[in-house]
Formats: sequence, C-alpha cells, structure tokens
Amino acid sequence: MYAAGLAAASRLNTELVLDNGNFSALTTNDRPYQLSCFPEITERTASFSDVWNISQRRALLSLVERRRIRKYHVLRRLMRKLIRKFWPKGRLFQPEWCSYSPDFENVRDNTLLSGYFESEKVFAGIKPLVRKKFTFAPECFAPELSEKVRTCNSVALHIRRGDKAQSLMFYASGDDCAYYIRQAAAKLSAMTDSPKFFVLSDDIGWCRENLPKIYEADYTFVEGGTAMQDMALMTRCKHVIAGPSTFSWWGAWLNDNPNKIVIAPDINLWYREGASCYVPEDRQYLLPPEWIKIA
Repeated sequence: MYAAGLAAASRLNTELVLDNGNFSALTTNDRPYQLSCFPEITERTASFSDVWNISQRRALLSLVERRRIRKYHVLRRLMRKLIRKFWPKGRLFQPEWCSYSPDFENVRDNTLLSGYFESEKVFAGIKPLVRKKFTFAPECFAPELSEKVRTCNSVALHIRRGDKAQSLMFYASGDDCAYYIRQAAAKLSAMTDSPKFFVLSDDIGWCRENLPKIYEADYTFVEGGTAMQDMALMTRCKHVIAGPSTFSWWGAWLNDNPNKIVIAPDINLWYREGASCYVPEDRQYLLPPEWIKIA
C-alpha cells in the first residue's frame, strides 16, 4: 500500500500522507503499524481533516473503528451500515481484490488509495526509490544471525500460518502446502551447494514438528525476534523460498543479492478456488517474472 502511494505521489509530484486511522482499533493480538522500522519513511500521518476532505465515509469509519467504540459490537455494526448507506465514497481508488489495475496509472491528486496493490507493476517506475525507502533500521538486524547467513549458503524459508491456517480463502504454508515446500526445498538444494535453511515463521512450533518430515535438510529455526527482524534477515540470506504471503513477497523482493534464487508458489497456491478473491487471470502480475514458480 505504501509503495503504491509513493508511486502515485511521485508521478503526480504531490505530497504523500499516511492514513493510519484504522490502527487505532488494533488490540494486542493484532499486527501493529511498523513502517517506523524504515527510517527513510518520513511522510506525515494524515489528520482527520485530511481524510475528511477526500472521503467523509472513510473518516467516519475510522472513528467507528476506534477501540473505545469497537467493544460495542451491535452499535458499531449499525453505525458502519448507516455510514456506508448515507455517505458517498469520495475520491477513493480501490483496485479489485489483490489484483493490478491499469486504471491505477490514472489516479489523480487528492485521492485516497485503499486496498491491496499486490504487484511490482504498481511501482515499476520507482523501484530504486522503493528499495531506498524500505531500508531497515540497524536494530532490525540481529548481529549473530546476520553473520551466520552471510558466511554460509543461506536460504530463508518463510512459513506463514497464523490466521491463514484456518482460512477458507487463503492457503497457508502448512499441511495443504507440504507438496510445495518439498518441491521448493528439493529444487533449491539441487541448484546450490550445501544450503542451510533458516526457517522464519509465526508458528515455529509447527515448523519444528513438521518440516523434517516434509523434507530432510539442515534447518535453523529462528526464534525470539520481531516480525521486522525476521523480514530483515530474509533480505540478508543468499536465497529465499517464499510462502503464499505478502510478508514473504517483500522479504524476497527486498533481498538485494544479485545472484539470489527466489522460489515462490504459483498463484493457484495463494487463493483457494471458489474464494471471493480467486480470479486467476488477475493474478498474472503477482510474482516477478524472474522468480521460479511451483504450482
């Protein structure tokens, strides 16, 4: 989302501001806003009036999602329904679910971007700037692990489970993707000498129990770090095996090893067939063309 906003603002030579209103509703169980781990991201946070002037509906919905209102579930649902019925969207651009839309290139100034922009085509003209903006703060790198991945033929293996493990819409890097994990690990092992797999996951317990059964390899299970430390480590490994996850996607994309091998699941292993977001022809831009895809 940030990269899409940066691309649009750069094309229009206008200011980019970040609407973080919905994060006020997060609980300790949710994933917090963490762009602050990138020191180069210095854009200001949008004020209520900034959002109101572009989309009154979005501004009001952000208020309804605040934590002190969110606990009143029935009232919150009623308020959301009324706001969506009586307030227009305003100057809003929202692509179809998780797909690239050429209409993005026609976005004008004073527009609120919302949704999932899951393709590097969105920011194809400013890739160097995106990489600069997504430069991790030094404290995101654990010195000992960073040295380990530097001195061996390291492979970041990311296993995204969490809420996706119970989802009827998405695949998780778990039992239903065991075939992919086995094929990806075997393929990378055949392409490199003595690879060492550094496993990063939101469910390391599952990984410890199941990965050795799926494929025998030299595993190091990375534990105790933050999500951003995990992603930062992915960028330092020699190669990456990504899961069906945008976290994996960015860890692999930001890896600047010129000789890296990136293996990723093809689109049919991201979204379950029959899910509301499953439109295969719209997913052709999801993965960079140079990545190796396994169906």
